[in-house]
Amino acid sequence: MARIVAERRRLAACRRFTLASGVCMAALIALVPIIGGLAAELRASGFAQLIELAFSDTRLVIANWQDYALSLLESFPIMNAVGVLAVIAVILACASVIFRYFSSLAPNRHLRAVNQ
Repeated sequence: MARIVAERRRLAACRRFTLASGVCMAALIALVPIIGGLAAELRASGFAQLIELAFSDTRLVIANWQDYALSLLESFPIMNAVGVLAVIAVILACASVIFRYFSSLAPNRHLRAVNQ
């Protein structure tokens, strides 16, 4: 009976591991165009030029720091950044599942413990 329970647990772990691996791979593949979209939006919105201004004319930025901060917030593409963060969160969650079930997929590990 213990062997049957151990085998069922192993099969369930194998299914979860496989599903998490597939979702993680899909999220990694989706991350590339999403980051590309974020980079394009950052260029199109002028956010990069505002960041460059902080390095080229620091005195002007310090003198008008409130307007500068509002301009940065206004030009930052929030939705694209949220999309990138959401995909990264999915990757981290899948990695957690993968690492949790990886050790339980060792061949016959549970059966050896039952036989002893």
